[in-house]
Amino acid sequence: MYFTYVIFSGKFNKIYIGSSSDPEKRLLILPIQKNLRIFLTDSPSR
Repeated sequence: MYFTYVIFSGKFNKIYIGSSSDPEKRLLILPIQKNLRIFLTDSPSR
């Protein structure tokens, strides 16, 4: 199992983990800093 991308949105303090086909497939609420965006690309197709 791998994450296509990880987006941290400080405005709503939400972390989006999933694939581009279903971006809101997984949603977790985490306490993070404001205006913090981290994009990670860890996919075998990369």
